[in-house]
Amino acid sequence: MRADITQPDLIAFYIASVMIVIMAIAFLLLASILYKSAQRDMKRASCGNQPNYGPFRRALISTCTIFNLSLVGTILGSSVLVTSLLISLAQAHNAWALKGVVPFTTMGGAIFESSYCVYSWSRSKSIIRNHGELVYWVLTALAIVDPILFCAPFVSSVLYEAQIVSINLYRITTVSAVTGLFLLDMGLFLSFAYFLLKNPAPTASTGQFTGNSEAASQWRRTEIIAKYGLLSSFLSFAALGILVAGQLFPSLNSYLNLLNACAYTTACWMAVVLLAMKIELEGGWSKLFATSRQSAKSRSQSKGESSWLQNEAKQ
Repeated sequence: MRADITQPDLIAFYIASVMIVIMAIAFLLLASILYKSAQRDMKRASCGNQPNYGPFRRALISTCTIFNLSLVGTILGSSVLVTSLLISLAQAHNAWALKGVVPFTTMGGAIFESSYCVYSWSRSKSIIRNHGELVYWVLTALAIVDPILFCAPFVSSVLYEAQIVSINLYRITTVSAVTGLFLLDMGLFLSFAYFLLKNPAPTASTGQFTGNSEAASQWRRTEIIAKYGLLSSFLSFAALGILVAGQLFPSLNSYLNLLNACAYTTACWMAVVLLAMKIELEGGWSKLFATSRQSAKSRSQSKGESSWLQNEAKQ
């Protein structure tokens, strides 16, 4: 730790240290969930008659889905953000004074933002499609273009440190990335809010889904995606607002690292929210860590949920 560290920088250091621990716990939790899921798939495959489709291969395919890989990316990317801040705070107030720190930070940002973009769009595209083809294709185009914008600050920071380009290119690419994320989040936020307002929970009085457990289960899963998606979009707005405020107001320069710590912490909580969404979609804690006897009782329900995921992935 440097001797001239200021009070705001010290607070930022402690915040980042706590978030590193929280994200390590989140990563271990996700790893245990994926391990349990792979174990169940291997057991099901070994019991079936599938000589050309072994248990390990089936478990690997079912585990390495776009949902799981992008969720891993959000956790790792947000962890890189707080780790880079810790490295920077321990040595200097200005991250640009340290070789490689800003590219390391922007790499973490690119991983987190791209993974968040892919996960959010993949989970919510069935909701977005209900708002018309125009809205669907606009948000789809943003989901395709945004990862390129998110990687641009990393490339420009590397080129700037190599003295190939000016700092202005880094600033332009950063503004472009922030704008792209804001537009995507705004579209998702409005889609989630509209769904929750126009589709209230079915009750006995309304008669919705009466006798149709599959439709009721699908509505419940869509509601979970909308609620958690709404929260993650709100947190994204908060993180972007903090980062923009730190750049727009020079008087906050002495608090810049503290503002960055708050923004990166918000990004970490976004990853935690998406992890909580996954847990809720898979039946909650009790189902994820159920015993083999309990798993057998809920096998029919699991098959229904798996088919729903397959249908959504095809859309």
